[in-house]
Amino acid sequence: MLATRNYGTNISDGCRTAFTNIDGKFKNGALRDFLLKPWAHDTWGRMPDFGLSQEEATQLAVFLRSLKKGGPTKVLLGNVKKGEMLVLSLGCLNCHKNPIKEFYQAPSMSSIAKAGDKGCLSEFPKTAPNFYFTTEQRAALKIFLGKGTQSLKRRSLAEFAERQVIALNCRACHPMDGAQNRLSHLPGLTSHLSVEVGDVDAEAAGRKKDPPDLTHVGEMLQTDWMARLFTGKLNYKPRPWMKMRMPAFPARGEHLAHGLAQKHGMPSGVKQPTFEASQTSVGQKLVSTNGGFGCVACHAVGDKPALAPFEGQGLNFTYSRERLNHEFYMRWMLNPQRLNPFSIMPRYADDEGQTALADALAGDAHDQFNAIWQYLANGDL
Repeated sequence: MLATRNYGTNISDGCRTAFTNIDGKFKNGALRDFLLKPWAHDTWGRMPDFGLSQEEATQLAVFLRSLKKGGPTKVLLGNVKKGEMLVLSLGCLNCHKNPIKEFYQAPSMSSIAKAGDKGCLSEFPKTAPNFYFTTEQRAALKIFLGKGTQSLKRRSLAEFAERQVIALNCRACHPMDGAQNRLSHLPGLTSHLSVEVGDVDAEAAGRKKDPPDLTHVGEMLQTDWMARLFTGKLNYKPRPWMKMRMPAFPARGEHLAHGLAQKHGMPSGVKQPTFEASQTSVGQKLVSTNGGFGCVACHAVGDKPALAPFEGQGLNFTYSRERLNHEFYMRWMLNPQRLNPFSIMPRYADDEGQTALADALAGDAHDQFNAIWQYLANGDL
C-alpha cells in the first residue's frame, strides 16, 4: 500500500498505488493489522496512521479486498459498505486511486499553515491522520507552508539525484567530492571484507579497495548507460575483477541517472562526436605497444585481455564507446590527475598539448586522443 512515486506523471495517475492488487498482497488478517499499525514493520513507510479502531480496520480491509476483479479470494467477516464510507471520509484517495466517487475534501495547504498546531501538524492529532512528525519536522512544515507551495510544482531531477545519493547511502561505498567512502572510516569492522572487494581499480588506484569515485560521474558517463547500470539492466560487469556488487535501483535508476547528468550541466541524449574514418587505424596504433601509448597493457580490448596490468587494471575498451562522454574523455586524457589525484593513469600530454609521439599527427594531443576515440567508437574491438 506504500505509494510509489513516478516522476513525470500526474498525481491522479502514476503517483498513487492502485487498490486492486491488495487482496493478493496481504494474507487474511494481515491487511487489518497493517491498517491498525502501518509503521509496525516499516518505520520509513509513507502510509499514515489514521488511529483506526479494530472494527474500522476490519471494515476497511473487507472493502479493499472486495475491489479485486471477481471479488476477494477469501470470504471475510465485515461490512463492505461501511468500509467504503471510511475510504471516502478518511481521504484515502489522496494517495490511492480507485474508481469510486469521493466526497471527502482535504484542507488546502494554506489553511493548514493558518491552523497552526491543529490538524495533522498537531502533536497528537484527533481527527486528522497522524504522521508522527517530530517537533523539528512540524516546525519545518509550518515555515514551508507559510512561504507557499509553488516549489512543489517544480520538477528538478538534479535535486532528486542529490536526495537519492543520501537516501540510497551511495557514499557508504563510493568516494565523492573529496571525501572517502564511509567504509574506509570503519577499518575495524570492514577490514575483513578487503579480500572480497577485489583488485585495484584503475580509476581510484590510491584507494585500492574502493568502488569508483562519484564526483564526476554525471559528466563522465553517458546518461543512457548510467540508467542501465542503476536499473540493473546492464548485461555485463564493467569491473569484473571486483567482487563487491553494485546494487540495482529499478524504480529510481533512470531519474537518478538524468539527475546526476543535470547536476553537471549535461543535457540528456548528448550526441557523441565522430571523426574521419581514416583516424580509426591511427587510433588503433596509438593504443598499442608498438609505437603507441601502450594502453593495452592495462586495458583489455574485447576478448583480448590486458597484456600486463601490474599496478591496476583498467576498464575494457569495448565499453568505452557506450559509456564515456567525449568532453570528459578529452579532459581526462589531457590530465588524469587533475580529475583524480589518485589515478595511476599516465599523463601523456604536456601543458602545450603535445605528446612524445611526434610522428603521429604531428604530436598533437587533441588530434591523437580524438583518433583513439574514433577507434574506440568505430573500431573492430
